[in-house]
Amino acid sequence: MAIGLQPKSTTPTAKQSHVHPHISQSYDPDKGRQLHATAPVKAGDVLVVDPPYAAIPVVDDPAHSDEVLCSNGDCRRKIPRVGRIGCSNRCAVEVVWCDVGCRDADRIRHGLECEWLRGYAPSLREDEGEYYFGVLWLIVRVLAARYEEKKQGSSMSMSKEKFSSGWTAMTELCDNRKLWPEADLLHWQSLVEKYICADPSLRNILLSPDSILTLICQQESNSFGLYPKATGLASMSDRGEQYGAAIYPRSSIANHSCCPNITHKPDDHGRMVFTASRDIAPGEECCISYMDLFGDVDISTRRKHLREQFSFTCQCERCRAEENPEEGWDALPFLDD
Repeated sequence: MAIGLQPKSTTPTAKQSHVHPHISQSYDPDKGRQLHATAPVKAGDVLVVDPPYAAIPVVDDPAHSDEVLCSNGDCRRKIPRVGRIGCSNRCAVEVVWCDVGCRDADRIRHGLECEWLRGYAPSLREDEGEYYFGVLWLIVRVLAARYEEKKQGSSMSMSKEKFSSGWTAMTELCDNRKLWPEADLLHWQSLVEKYICADPSLRNILLSPDSILTLICQQESNSFGLYPKATGLASMSDRGEQYGAAIYPRSSIANHSCCPNITHKPDDHGRMVFTASRDIAPGEECCISYMDLFGDVDISTRRKHLREQFSFTCQCERCRAEENPEEGWDALPFLDD
């Protein structure tokens, strides 16, 4: 049943998903996979509600933050400092649950990451920094989710006729491996060998070193930051401070535009919600923005960020119009508020 059409007595869960009946997947020779409208879509329509395959909290001070996510993949809510439950092994200060029920339900999955966190998190953070700790922790959570999925013999479903789900959807993510600098690939390979494949506690969930390197490339190309406000609005305020990072294999189908017709924002369960920011015509591509559009972000700044972070040069309507002002950028569809 579509989100928004459910009886009020029904409470959505963290694994429920939704895809608008007028949204489908297509393929472009230059862009690869993309989303497009098959019939008119109205501004304000919820197009996709997508649970992450894996997610981690990203906060500066977990012990004193109210932005830490529940580690249970069936919950993922932000947890207040008071009342949260941590790991009895003290594997990482970011590992917390809402209550005993969430902790107990998450016992198998967390057991797969607990020893790794205890054995590698301190040295990884000290030697490589918080960013690469987050990269590898998210990889470990992806591997744990894959193990759980295989053990259960089922996967999350979203409109099976249109979209793959579960681990199958993960394998379809673009990795841009040929576009990454060789120095980055060598560094990631060394991290995989030192901090992932060398850990005997992960032997039951490991892929080959090369497959894990591909996962890192996919993650770097497709992961989403979680922010409290919507991304994709040209508004008077920014989207706020990042509090999480996650990988959404179906949401990642959407391509970037600097004048997007979709905004995206995580809900209270960490699911990514795509909402139409204006009317979308049949056949039109449905695009998000990979970056915050707050303020006067000029074309050179946007393109530099997208090249460095996503390995492509944007050629959207806005960028082409700003390159050629006579085309009239002000006439393009863009949400001002």
